[in-house]
Amino acid sequence: MAEPTIRDVARLAEVSIASVSRALNNLGSVAEGTRRKVEDAARELGYVPHAGARSLSLAKTRAIGVVLPDVHGEFFSEVMRGMDRAATERGYVLLLSNMHGAKDHPGDVLATMRGRVDGLIVMAPHLSAEEVEKALPPRLPAVLLNAHGNVASPLDRS
Repeated sequence: MAEPTIRDVARLAEVSIASVSRALNNLGSVAEGTRRKVEDAARELGYVPHAGARSLSLAKTRAIGVVLPDVHGEFFSEVMRGMDRAATERGYVLLLSNMHGAKDHPGDVLATMRGRVDGLIVMAPHLSAEEVEKALPPRLPAVLLNAHGNVASPLDRS
């Protein structure tokens, strides 16, 4: 059986798709009775919002990209644990990638994050400041850790 869609929830709750979206995303004014009907229908159907569709409609992914030079070792494990704890407390998830296979093309790794994350945390001690700045996607906020030099703000990089 196919996964339930927002249309299925709207049909069961007898409301519009827009009302379902507003109710589930806590947007706009939704009457309490409508919100309850939508939540009950979603629960009954086992509806889980599609992350891609939600990020398009809200223009937010609720994800932070983390790019490391490698993922082994206690140092990276502890840093990741702290990042994950802080992100989770704020309603974000982390998407992890590493550059160990892309030392000659760091832009390829960073480019894969574009459109999937709201911001980046980049650890790139093996790259020069110029290489990092060239590789960062324009208009995507980034924090550099354990990296050389300073990089301009996303607005200055576009």
